[in-house]
Amino acid sequence: RKGSGRFPLGSTANLTSLSTLNYDELSGSLGGSWLERAKQSLGGNCADWKVDEVCMLGRLSAVLLTLTVYLTAYSQVMTAFVQQGERMSLGFESHRNQLPASVLTSFDAIAVLITIPLLYGIVFSFAKKHDCCMLRFTLLRRMGIGIIIGLLGVMAAFLVEVYRRKEPFPHFSHYNTPYGMDNITASPMLIYYQIPQYALIGMSEVFTFVAALEFAYARAPNTMHGMCMGLLFGVQGLGTLLSTVLVRIVTDVRQTMFYHDAEKNPGEVHYYYGVLAVLLFISLILYVLVAKWFQGIVRRGYSEPG
Repeated sequence: RKGSGRFPLGSTANLTSLSTLNYDELSGSLGGSWLERAKQSLGGNCADWKVDEVCMLGRLSAVLLTLTVYLTAYSQVMTAFVQQGERMSLGFESHRNQLPASVLTSFDAIAVLITIPLLYGIVFSFAKKHDCCMLRFTLLRRMGIGIIIGLLGVMAAFLVEVYRRKEPFPHFSHYNTPYGMDNITASPMLIYYQIPQYALIGMSEVFTFVAALEFAYARAPNTMHGMCMGLLFGVQGLGTLLSTVLVRIVTDVRQTMFYHDAEKNPGEVHYYYGVLAVLLFISLILYVLVAKWFQGIVRRGYSEPG
């Protein structure tokens, strides 16, 4: 649907109207593709609208796939971050047996709960009131900002790991498991140094993942909303799988275990965070390129950019 008006940020009308894009104009905006040969109007066997929707699905998939590495970083909240915290000091001996390291994952949720009202109640409202191109938080821009914040979170985890390894290991960290109590050689570095990395990942989740959910639904063809939402969650699973692959690569290259349970942490997890940060930076560049490509296509068929 073409027009000169803009939809309010975060409004339900935006979702409804974005799903009624002019697929004929969008599909022809690249000067024709090999899929268009299947159109009945061009002598093919498929209805034109079906071909247009498949083309749009392909472009949407390209954008979502660039989020794979970010979703790998997002999955560290419940995996590598917790393992890192188990090898740090809780700071108070009397309650060490009662407080597991995974309690710090709550800071991820706290960051989400704080960031959402600030963004939607203040920042986005201000951007809407002062209508300016630089202040227009489109879905694509929000996802890009979230990737940058996620990169900062991984870099914070990298720095914590580097300094954690420099500390001596004079005591054991005790934590609860489903099978009882375990002891792990720990650094005296306080576990609360992890709070920034949890908070940054939580903030990035509001920008990137929430915007990706809206993007997958809003830009989906009319008959493929469920498929596009499933595609996003499939990319999330792919990101988690990539995390396992990176652990294997770092372990094999460095010829060491990811973490040792009862030794003075010879595992070099800082290399893992470093590799993840580099890959996330590369994926950010790729995302910007793909987002500009997608935005250019949509602008030819609709007035409001992604």
